[in-house]
Amino acid sequence: MSKLHGASQKRLLLASTGLGTVLTTMSFLGATQSALASTLVVTSLNTFVRQLSTGNVSLSGTTVSLTANASTASGNFITFTMPSGITFAANPSVGFSTGASGAVNLSTGGSGSQSIVYALSATFTSGSTFSLSGIQISGLQTYITTNSTATVFNIGATFTNDTVTAATASLSIANLTDAASATPAAGAAQTIDVASGGTRWVSGTGTALFIPLGTVAYANIGGNDVSGASAVSMSPTGGAITVTGPLSGVSTLYAAAGVTTCATAAPSNAFSATPSATAGTITGLSLSTFQVCAIANGSTILQNGTMSVRGTLTTTNSQSVTGTTTGNAVGYSGSVRTVNFFVGTSASYQSYAYAVNSSTSASTALVSVRRSDGATAIGTLTSLAAGTSALYGAADVNTAVGSTFLTNSDSRAQVTFLFGSSSVKLTGLLANPGGSVTTMGQTFSD
Repeated sequence: MSKLHGASQKRLLLASTGLGTVLTTMSFLGATQSALASTLVVTSLNTFVRQLSTGNVSLSGTTVSLTANASTASGNFITFTMPSGITFAANPSVGFSTGASGAVNLSTGGSGSQSIVYALSATFTSGSTFSLSGIQISGLQTYITTNSTATVFNIGATFTNDTVTAATASLSIANLTDAASATPAAGAAQTIDVASGGTRWVSGTGTALFIPLGTVAYANIGGNDVSGASAVSMSPTGGAITVTGPLSGVSTLYAAAGVTTCATAAPSNAFSATPSATAGTITGLSLSTFQVCAIANGSTILQNGTMSVRGTLTTTNSQSVTGTTTGNAVGYSGSVRTVNFFVGTSASYQSYAYAVNSSTSASTALVSVRRSDGATAIGTLTSLAAGTSALYGAADVNTAVGSTFLTNSDSRAQVTFLFGSSSVKLTGLLANPGGSVTTMGQTFSD
């Protein structure tokens, strides 16, 4: 609050509101006089985002200037006021720029107070300017929380023997939701294509062992940190990418910057993680764009499903940002069927898979075998010619996986057949060495 001296002096106030409206009021302790209308200006406006952490905020590069419209006598007082809830964190630097001379002394307020009052021994001439710089304030985060719709906060001033108007006496508060972003983009849908050797998410000799899941980009999108000067940056804990979906056939997830394609091995600069059957998280990432890839585990054909890729990051101002995308469906260009196999004695029924190829081209099948004791193997059957059929028994499966995997009547297994053409149909059956055939669900199924 300014100090008033003499009956002819008047008290002037530039009020501040959360909506940016500046009001000027004037009261007289003596006879009515003409108002002189000096001008208050805030230059180099800083913009503050709503995620500012608690602590002092430096209005770096910001100057608050009051320019006199007419000459005044020495012995005046100038008061600068912050809105309710905001206080000066330190006493700013002050001085005249033109047209005045003499001492400037702190009278009251300042550090820890909502206002600061200066006593002027100088004569204030018309056009002379008094300025504050190096301003630090506290309580801005509380002010933003309390004034949730405010887009600015104002700085007020009173100058004895003069009214004060405001030209740009406010500082902008950006109505932003994030100070940084983690933006995932899903990869294209992938198709297991056995026949043509396209993008294959299968395991075994001669197959492609990787698949692109998409990209995640970490970037600043504007706003300043609590110093009001530097851009928000990622904290030392970095960012993370979480992939969810049917990942039981995946041994490794990795993210690499500076690459646009995936490979069968992660590059030297990659960040890797070992997923569970349903999810995996890659950590320690920085502000960059990462290609997200998966490598097959060498023993399982991946099941149909849809992946989601989520990027998260924590910034230096303790803001947490999450971006999620869903996509990258995995499908089969051919047909797939799982058959329960068991191996009988030479005089008993034995399991077979009966396949019919009604297409005009040959088709090769991949087989994935999981025995009842948990052992797994994978391999490739001989080609099934166009317009032909075949019975695949335990001996054919053993040939495909390269071992005597199904050996005796105790061998039980689930065998998944993956053909490269949807025109190949397959069903399971039991065959008796004596000539009888018993079907196990005669209906063919994709």
